[in-house]
Amino acid sequence: GAQPLLLTLEPPWTPLFSDQKATLTCGDPGARVPTTWYIDGLLWGESRSSLLQVTLKSTGSHTYQCQSPGPKLSPPINLSISKEWLVLQVPVQPVLEGDELPLRCRAWWDKKPSRVRFFRNGVLLQGGRGEDKLLLSPAQQLHSGRYHCTGTVILKDMQSEPSKVTVQGEHGQGTAGDGVTAPGPPSPSPLGSFPELFSVPELSVDGSREPPEGSVLALACVTHRSPLRPHVTLQHLFYRDGVVVAGPQGSPRFLLQALALPDSGSYTCEAQAASVRKRSAPVTVTVRRVPVAGVTLVAEPPGAQVAEGDRLVLSCAVAAGTGPLAFSWHRQGQIQPLAKGPR
Repeated sequence: GAQPLLLTLEPPWTPLFSDQKATLTCGDPGARVPTTWYIDGLLWGESRSSLLQVTLKSTGSHTYQCQSPGPKLSPPINLSISKEWLVLQVPVQPVLEGDELPLRCRAWWDKKPSRVRFFRNGVLLQGGRGEDKLLLSPAQQLHSGRYHCTGTVILKDMQSEPSKVTVQGEHGQGTAGDGVTAPGPPSPSPLGSFPELFSVPELSVDGSREPPEGSVLALACVTHRSPLRPHVTLQHLFYRDGVVVAGPQGSPRFLLQALALPDSGSYTCEAQAASVRKRSAPVTVTVRRVPVAGVTLVAEPPGAQVAEGDRLVLSCAVAAGTGPLAFSWHRQGQIQPLAKGPR
């Protein structure tokens, strides 16, 4: 089915400050279509376009959604609004494995504090160097935790409230600020069951897994991108018995022409994006020989009527069959063959 529209926020952080202006965008920012807005599951208002500029008032944590057009609500954005002097801001959109994870330490009314330090689970992080920003890239599940920052504001040392960050992977749950865990999947949103950048691939075989020699084997590495990252670029690799036979390549398909017995084996495929790599379960392919069938004997001259001393040519042919063929020649009444060989 059609994917729901993505709701984005500018500036793209949580928490934001009370009385700060922000812009919500439902899908395409240039769309001039009626849009319905919801806050905490309740109708909030309507607009004539996909953009809505707001001044944030009520503090605490709130869930925002939009709808335009069609019956599906957008995935929710969980935004906290603060009146604290110092806050640690994390991305308002879910952070998936392979993304960049930026952190910002900001003072009241989005001012820049001095002497900033960042902490995860109470442990000082290196790399901030006193700046108000810290970038963790690529994001991994080990980056999940409770973050806070310290800094100097108006000549006073301050510490922010903790913000919980969950880097979503194969079993991720969400990302939210100020210690609030993102809720489970609401009924209108299809994303709660798809928190990963892309799904574990499945190796699909077009046709029989026991193809005959000489046929074509078509493999497809089937995976699904997160609706949050619909344009992520994937690279695909194909393996036989653990050895790469194709890729990395943008195409998820691999074609083997004119199969032979050595093409039998255990096949897997792998999808990659940024630092995220996922491999499919193995699929066993057994190339089988085509049984010999339709054996015919042809004589030259036709009818095999020849005089003593004349030349007689006999030709043995098969209509079907693969692999090295061996022929043997017999004359009625004799037990031993006249000849054997590959011709």
